[in-house]
Amino acid sequence: LRRYRRLVKRAATLKKLSDGPIPTILESVPGGQMIIEAKPPKDQDGRQFLFRQLASYFNMVLSEWELALAKRDVTVRESFQGKQAFNAMVQSRENMKPLFRRFEKGDLEDGLLEPIVEIVHKAQQRRYVDANDAYLRVSIGKA
Repeated sequence: LRRYRRLVKRAATLKKLSDGPIPTILESVPGGQMIIEAKPPKDQDGRQFLFRQLASYFNMVLSEWELALAKRDVTVRESFQGKQAFNAMVQSRENMKPLFRRFEKGDLEDGLLEPIVEIVHKAQQRRYVDANDAYLRVSIGKA
């Protein structure tokens, strides 16, 4: 009985995880508030809201990607390219989990936050080529 009460008490103190593809304790923001500014804020409250925005945006993109893959025809899903597309989505989801943990802790350094904000800002403006260029600058530099 003591063990049960201790577990119930601990479960009540834990924060609720979101229902997105990557479970997180960050509260999601509505769609209209997901628009990200070009430069990250300097104050702590602004950064926390930015982390919530980024987590919500990435969860939305991943869930839309998952829905698009699920709506495909069975023959396309079972083909080599279909399996490869699904594996790319699963790998992307797994690779983003450490980023979400950094969002939750709030300890993402500016050298990494600024390029992420730039990529998401350009993607939200539907400037996908510019967003891809910003991604390449982050991943491989200007070599």
